[in-house]
Amino acid sequence: MMKKELDQQPNSCEVCEDACHKYKCPSCRMKYCSLSCFKTHKGDMCEKETNRRKEEKEENERRTRAISHSVEETEEGEVTDSCSDEDSDNDDRISRNILEKLGHSQELHSMLHNRHLREMIREIDSSEDPGKLLSQAMQIPIFTEFADECLKIVEPQDESEMVH
Repeated sequence: MMKKELDQQPNSCEVCEDACHKYKCPSCRMKYCSLSCFKTHKGDMCEKETNRRKEEKEENERRTRAISHSVEETEEGEVTDSCSDEDSDNDDRISRNILEKLGHSQELHSMLHNRHLREMIREIDSSEDPGKLLSQAMQIPIFTEFADECLKIVEPQDESEMVH
């Protein structure tokens, strides 16, 4: 791309350099004139957007690895928390397939961007009385939405199941 003297044409598009700009990139504030120039900019040039996407992808991969490493597979192929008691109820165990669905859920990843939600989860996980903190957390809308989303994945409700 040949760069014209933008000092002489302060309103020109910084992508095609032919037309007057009408818009600015929300990530890096580069000026552009059309959807075509915006797409070109996003695809080729926008370093801030590229870096943000890369960081988001790395964070999602890190979270998925953390979830996968926090459990161990039993002989029956069920997954259980490595710190759980031998007496725990088998109904509380989920399959590795379901665990992977939790780890790959974009909705859950999106929710986990909320710092307060992450802090609540950490506090519950490290508590000596997690049941009490869990009951308190269920009164907070963001945590309730998170729990509901987890349940949608762990125990999906089919219309065919509800008709019985």
